[in-house]
Amino acid sequence: MESQIYQWIVTLTIAGYISYSLIILCVYLIATIRVWKFYKPSPELNIENQNNPKVSIILPAYNEEVSIVDSVKSVLNQDYNNIEIIIVNDGSTDDTKNILIKEFNLKYSKSKLEKFDELLLDYPDFYFSELDSLYFNKNITLINTTNGGKSSALNFGIIYSDSDFILNIDADTILIKTAISKTLSCMRPDCDAVSCFVGVANGNEISNGEIIKHEVPKKILPRIQWLEYVRSFILWRTANDKQNATLVMPGAYSFVRKNTLIDSGGYKPNFLSEDMELTLNIIRNKKKIQFISEFFAWTEVPENLKSLTKQRLRWYRGGLQNLLKYRKLTFSRKHSKFTSFYMLPFLWFADVIGIWVELFGIIQIIIFYVMSINVNWNLFFISWTIIAVTYYIIMTLLILFVKYKLIGKNEDLKLYRTIPIIFFEIFTYHYINLYWMLKSHTNHYLGRMKKWDKFERVGFLKRN
Repeated sequence: MESQIYQWIVTLTIAGYISYSLIILCVYLIATIRVWKFYKPSPELNIENQNNPKVSIILPAYNEEVSIVDSVKSVLNQDYNNIEIIIVNDGSTDDTKNILIKEFNLKYSKSKLEKFDELLLDYPDFYFSELDSLYFNKNITLINTTNGGKSSALNFGIIYSDSDFILNIDADTILIKTAISKTLSCMRPDCDAVSCFVGVANGNEISNGEIIKHEVPKKILPRIQWLEYVRSFILWRTANDKQNATLVMPGAYSFVRKNTLIDSGGYKPNFLSEDMELTLNIIRNKKKIQFISEFFAWTEVPENLKSLTKQRLRWYRGGLQNLLKYRKLTFSRKHSKFTSFYMLPFLWFADVIGIWVELFGIIQIIIFYVMSINVNWNLFFISWTIIAVTYYIIMTLLILFVKYKLIGKNEDLKLYRTIPIIFFEIFTYHYINLYWMLKSHTNHYLGRMKKWDKFERVGFLKRN
């Protein structure tokens, strides 16, 4: 009897681990089929464009001397003319401030600084650090503050803006020339915010703030992240746009009506994923977020393991923070059923509960193998092979979707570079990623010190 019970435990452990992976893959496969079947390019309605509304582009910057100039130039290159650029230098310790002043001939203004300081008093519920100085020219305003984090920097920009719409981008973001005009053209009148595809800039040819040639990155880590971005944006944004189920507007491109940002109380402090916090806040307030499946922005990703580790520990802990804060959205009948009964529960299953199920399963399998416990290893490896092959098929379909639906048939992306990386991700990188998730969640549960730990950037013009 004891032997039979023991065998049942062994079987259930193996079956649980395999079942968890299969459920994840089934969701991936369903989303892949849906996006191939239902995807259509966003129609250009031109409703928002008709009145030529003013758009403020906010760039929060902390030690961004290697990439900030190219990002600003990409904004200046926009074919939409009614814009203002607001750069918030969040207490940088490098030469970010002086580079911007010199490159764009910015002039100090005491009167603008004093007027802005008074304006901030009207927003006591917004989180700010302290103002230091203000420089400007015809198109650009540089606000220098003490270090208060990205949320503080973005809030300064929101309050300074006098525009109808605000576009928040990172200081390592390159915009395509038509980003703002196409966003306004495609924006549905009932939407309060717009997000889009964000591509990996590493490995692309960039000149004067513009991407000249698109390629899959040569280096291994950027190449893996290229695949991650493709999977994330296609499966969880493109496939679910009509269900108003975008759960994260990335910091690289968040286009929002100013009154929506004001109503939401701006960006909150102490959140390691402030973009997800704002997105869920907007959803909670029953506002609509539109996703446009086009590459309007390109961003630099980490090129070494140390930098990638910093980024992922912040991302995953921030994701957990937000799921816990907005846990009442899960299974809520007051909001989108697709979001509340499908998207959010899946996040809990895959990114919170599931990672511990996977860890337990891996540990048990290792113990079974080392102790020579009777397990049908042939069946186990056949199941794992099916999982790996299915995942490879899904990723191939997603890559082809990028090639033929988003980028264009004539672009030479060098897609052959992704072939070995998919296998590497399945058998190696997946477990590194699992470690990051487990560590970040453990840090949160134990209350260990948290901080917005930015990675070291290479810069667009210094990359091989």
